[in-house]
Amino acid sequence: MNELSNSSMSDLTYSVVKAYAKKGSLLSRPELENLAESKDLDELVNRLRTTAYNEEVGKIEQPYSPIKLELAFRENLANIHYTLIKIAPNSQLIRAYYLQYIGTNLKTILKGKALDKPYDELIKNIDLFPEQLIGRRDIVIKALSSNNLDEAVNILRESEFKDEIESAYKTYQNKKEFQIFDIYIDKAIFQGIINQLLKIKNNDRNKISEIVSIDIDAYNLLAVLRSKLWNIDKSVIKELLIYPTFKISSNILKKIIQTDSITESIKYLNVGEYKNFIQTTNSDEEIISKLERGFKILTYKKSKKPFLWNVFDSTQILGLIKLKEIECENLSSIAFGVKAEIEFQNIIKKLNLI
Repeated sequence: MNELSNSSMSDLTYSVVKAYAKKGSLLSRPELENLAESKDLDELVNRLRTTAYNEEVGKIEQPYSPIKLELAFRENLANIHYTLIKIAPNSQLIRAYYLQYIGTNLKTILKGKALDKPYDELIKNIDLFPEQLIGRRDIVIKALSSNNLDEAVNILRESEFKDEIESAYKTYQNKKEFQIFDIYIDKAIFQGIINQLLKIKNNDRNKISEIVSIDIDAYNLLAVLRSKLWNIDKSVIKELLIYPTFKISSNILKKIIQTDSITESIKYLNVGEYKNFIQTTNSDEEIISKLERGFKILTYKKSKKPFLWNVFDSTQILGLIKLKEIECENLSSIAFGVKAEIEFQNIIKKLNLI
């Protein structure tokens, strides 16, 4: 049985109340549709001023751009996440998830350096607010200011991502696939998340695993499929797997690694809720895109569930973060759609909604 002291029960009560309050500020489907109807980015920003993103969008300088808005959305998310770290039970797990924001910036830097992008271009795609909150700006700025990829990798040997960045660099040198940095950094993040999950008492762990397991299954499967798409050696792909696995077992993943095509790979995905993600044969890129969307929709459903059925549950903290994360992705899709003058219905089709 998971017993809580008065102090930890107080922390749980306060953090859950905070989570419910923040959930109340999440945008409804009609509100997202209203934003998607904006004629241009100026109108979108004006409509966003009536939402919980008012402070962040109010700091954006004109001319507006989708990337400026995306960074503002991510800043709002990071701020809420950081607040929850300080008050949540199982805070180390919540802290492990926070590293995703740091990882996003490192991915941008490493891929940018691999493509020889200049500092002035890279800085436009980076918001150092998450690093600022936890006192981590220096190392990211050093990597950002480095002269080339070699120098950036050397600087990041001081970070907790050092082993995976080293491995990614070796694989990149062999295959010249710059997106490989995404997978290795995600591996470091999700392995850290698993490590913290395993430290949680069984009762709480089983509940939180409802959400975490989807992240791990999604990482393992998509890492394998993308690596196959990029012709990464099978021995290297095996090293990318995270353990313990959940619904997509290690045996299934190893069988998928040995297949000759991605179309053949998905035949092994006859697992519980995942088997409905792909219903028709598509191109390899479309298969991966549909799988990623399927995992996000399922995460959305699982993250809403604790608010419907559980009165006091630390799962609600992680649930809120995941719901907020999906909301920010939806808002970014809207911003890019409005800028590109995509029709309203086509913008809505791109959103992760249930």
